Formats: sequence, C-alpha cells, structure tokens
Amino acid sequence: FSLDGGLDSKFILKDSLVLDTTVNPDFSQVESDQPQVTVNQRFAVNFPEKRPFFLENANFFQTPLNLFFSRNIADPQFGVRLTGKVGHYAIGTLLADDQSPGEVVAPGDPLAGRRAHFAVVRVNRDIGKQSTVGMIYTDREFAGVYNRVAGIDGHFKFTPNVTLDWQGVASGTTLPGGLHSAGPAYKAHLQRTGYQFYYDLDYEDLSPGFNTETGFLGENTVDRFVPYSRAIPRPAVRPDFRSLGQFITYRFRPESKTLISWGPFLYIDPVWDHAGNQLDTYYDTGWSWELTGQTYFEVYQAADHELLRPQDFAVLPSNRVYVHQHKGIYLGSQYIQPFTFKATYEWGTDVNFVPPAGQEPVLANLTHGEVSMIIRPLTPLEVDNTYILERLTSREDNASIFNNHILRSKWNWQFTPRLGVRTIFQYNTILPNQMLTSLKPTKQFNADFLVSYIVNPW
Repeated sequence: FSLDGGLDSKFILKDSLVLDTTVNPDFSQVESDQPQVTVNQRFAVNFPEKRPFFLENANFFQTPLNLFFSRNIADPQFGVRLTGKVGHYAIGTLLADDQSPGEVVAPGDPLAGRRAHFAVVRVNRDIGKQSTVGMIYTDREFAGVYNRVAGIDGHFKFTPNVTLDWQGVASGTTLPGGLHSAGPAYKAHLQRTGYQFYYDLDYEDLSPGFNTETGFLGENTVDRFVPYSRAIPRPAVRPDFRSLGQFITYRFRPESKTLISWGPFLYIDPVWDHAGNQLDTYYDTGWSWELTGQTYFEVYQAADHELLRPQDFAVLPSNRVYVHQHKGIYLGSQYIQPFTFKATYEWGTDVNFVPPAGQEPVLANLTHGEVSMIIRPLTPLEVDNTYILERLTSREDNASIFNNHILRSKWNWQFTPRLGVRTIFQYNTILPNQMLTSLKPTKQFNADFLVSYIVNPW
C-alpha cells in the first residue's frame, strides 16, 4: 500500500473571477478515451480532454488555431487557473507544470526528474453585441529550451448568418544545441449558415518555422451543418502548410412528415507547402437526407492526390504522388427513443504508411467499418457500445496487410442522485501480416470500474 494525497480549491473573486488551484490532482475517476484508429496514421490522433480541472472554463482559452491543448500537460503536480469576465473583457490565465518529460527517460539521464512548465494567457474583448477581438500568449519551457506563441484574433458577426473568425500569431522556439526557429501562422474562417444554403471557407497558412508545443495542429474536421451528420475529415494541419478548404451544400426542404431536408454537398481542400509543392488535392462529395427522429443518411465519395516527399519518408528517392479514394455510407438515428445508433462503412484504397522497414509506402485496398449504439433500457441505466474495424489488403493478391478490431462497452448506472456505478470494457487487437507491414501483433483488454457517491451538491 502507498499513501497519496492532493488538494483542490476554488475562490470566487468579486463575483466575476474564479481562481482554481490544484496540487497533485487525482484523475483516477476520469474514464478512458473513446476508441479511435491509431494505426497507419501519418499524424497524431486527437483524443479530447476529459480531466475536470482542464475542462472547466476551457472556452476561455479557445482560439481559431488550437494553441492550447491541455492534454499536452500530461502529469501535472500543480496548477493555477484564473478565469472570468470583467466588464467587456473575458480573461483566462493558467500556470501548470508537467512531470512527464522527466519520467519517460532513463533514471541516469540528465533530464530525469525534471519537469516542463506551462503558462497561458488569453484576453478577449466584446465589440458590439456578438463580436470580439482578443490576444493569446502561450509558453512551454523545459530544460533551458522554450516554445512561445503570441498573437491576436477576432470573431465578427456581420449578419445573423455570416461570421468571420481570424487569427495571426508567431512562434519562437529554442532547440538543443543553441538553434532557434521562428515563424508566423494565419487562419481565416468564413461561415455562412442558412435554412437552405450553407457555405464554409477555411484558410490556413503555417510557415515552416512555426511550432506550438502547447497546442495541437493534427487532425481536423469540417464544421457540421447538421449536428448529427457525419464528421468530414480534412487533411492534417502541420507546419509548412497552406490550405484553402471550402464546403458548400444546398438543402431542399419538402416539409413532409418524414423528410426534413435533402441535397448535395461538396468539400474541396487543396494543400501546398511554401515551396509550391501541392501536398494534397482532397475532395469529399455526396448526397444526404435528413429525416425526423434525428435520422441522417448519407452516401459519399472522397479522394486525395497525396504527395509524399523524402523528408516525409526517407526511403523515397524523390517526391511521389499517391492517388487514393474511398466510397462510403453513413446512417445515424435516434428515431426510437431508447436507442441512439450510428454506422459508417467505407471501402476503396489508402496508403500503407507502415510497410516493412526499408520499403516504400504503397497503395492498398481499404475496408473501414464503425458501429455505435447507445441503449437506455431503464431511466437510470445507459449502455454505450462501439465497434471499429480497419483493414488493409494487398491490391495485387488481396493478401491481408493488417486487421485492427476495437470493441468497447460502457455501462453507467445511476442508482440514486448520489450513488452511481460505471464500468468500461475495451478490447483492441492488431493482426498484421509482417511480410507486408512493420506493425507488431497486439491484443489488449482493459477494464475500468468506478463507484461514486456524492455527499452533497458542493
């Protein structure tokens, strides 16, 4: 047995500011992450924050570019956060440390036991009724090196259905050996919502020297025009990146008893680096139907002309374009009240980014399936089940490259307003053909159990 303790506190200052502090915070009650496919990915996968200290008042730190991703603070021993609104100003500040960098090195390493320190300052000012301008400053320091980002941003609402979000920032980073890198980044997001016509334009420009160690620039999705529609992926944002993504749809509205709207949609996103190379020529198009009972059905096709360079994969002798595409069907519904159902099935081609060591990436056949169902058989009980399949096979002889199966079941039973029980079971397996991939066989089962009793509402 070992003894451990922590302390959390909250102070309300002049009914407008909230000061939260934590020492040695305990996150053992936080549930495990929702399953995602992490194999055969070029870039990091975004797992949303779930820890209460970082979730509370997180909107005070949001900007068009994701410059503060709190999961980068993996193992804090202390944290201080001041948030609130004073007059026309919204203020968010956070200081925290992170012990994880000194915990992942060998005990004899000079960095063993050292910790990183984070500082984030965000100020926003209201302009008119629904517009704002703001600034942000982030800093991460570890072992004498730092990464700092600062800039300004704004949100302008021109009409009830036309908004513009913009941001301009610059970063400075010191690297081991006395090297230094710096560069700007820009983003502009124009959105026109409407009963029938919807348009979304997203421009991003990140210089080769830009870097954020407090933020997350990986995966992204297009804003949903229907809350329960399919999430449309975008090419991953990264340094040395220029993108002009546009999404457009027109909805026919027959106003019938079952059919709410239907129509075509198109998303296109060409991506270049600053040397003029076109990294991606991505599009996603299809047709969708919105029905009563929060039911949404969609057929779609997506394709990408993806450029891989020797700097991306050292085994490539020169730049090479990989043309891959997939078709898919999506269905989501809450028509029967005790059930919430979502299912996606995709097939086509994709790049095998994890070939055997020394071999170049190759195109392969793709099969992807995902099913989730939330069942509420009783008022106090909710059962959330998810199954994901990701499969690549050889285009030459249909030989299996890998199969990835993820199965998760979460049970929440709230016996009384005070007493609740949660269990989570998750199974993840990777079955590779090691003649065609560098992946290793993996079988993993996790189980989480939580019993919680709330003494009083405070």
